[in-house]
Amino acid sequence: MQQADFQKFKSIMAGMGRVFSADTDGVILDAYWLALKDWPLTDFESAAGHLLANHQFMPKPADFTALRKAGQSTPGEAFAKAREIVRRLNPREMYSHMTGDAKLDSTVRACGGWEALGACTSENIGFMERRFVEHYESVSDAEVVREALPHLAPTARLSGPQHALKSLQRDTFAA
Repeated sequence: MQQADFQKFKSIMAGMGRVFSADTDGVILDAYWLALKDWPLTDFESAAGHLLANHQFMPKPADFTALRKAGQSTPGEAFAKAREIVRRLNPREMYSHMTGDAKLDSTVRACGGWEALGACTSENIGFMERRFVEHYESVSDAEVVREALPHLAPTARLSGPQHALKSLQRDTFAA
């Protein structure tokens, strides 16, 4: 939202406050604005409408954030997507393949890369899926902070061929 959207935001929040018999004084509105100002106004209006219809108490900013998270892939959906990708990859592409989905790419790297995922057998696929889910949840939590606070949570992530080259150099010089 832009500063020009504050009046509309304030009206929606005041309406929510009345519906839920909650205090929406200036301090509270400022706190909600601080937490939600990165939302596009139309998304905020839709989320507020959903929360009005489905909550019994005044929603907190975290309730809005939870709605945003619901639109993201679950770890199981991401694992299924990764399995589908690895089935289509040429073995020579596995070493440096990048999907463009930072969470998926980071998770696959943390699990040993596309090669490890492609080498799974029916006996060890359950183990790989558990590892994948754990890493995906960790990466998802980290990505939220990195996106929201890039100046506080800088990344030193390496990806793709650069990651592979650094790994190769590290392995070569360690031997």
